[in-house]
Amino acid sequence: MQQQQAEYILRNKMQGLWADVHQADLAVFHIKPDSVYYVDDSRSYKYELRKDSIFIFYPDWTYTGKVSVLKDTMTITSDGTDSRYTRLK
Repeated sequence: MQQQQAEYILRNKMQGLWADVHQADLAVFHIKPDSVYYVDDSRSYKYELRKDSIFIFYPDWTYTGKVSVLKDTMTITSDGTDSRYTRLK
């Protein structure tokens, strides 16, 4: 029950339009309740949350990363590398 509640809270925090912190005026992706829409590619991909990890299902592979959201900053850690994004309003 607590895990489902934590995933629900994280999913809500993640939703929205995000930009790379180094190019904060350029949207990279839009996270929706069931998919990630990539602005440059005009394509959406399904994703799942499991605890604090995101799994994005691309046609040929699955991206996995640990997600944290603090206010308007989202950090995704994958393979030891942190990617940071800022929420666009």
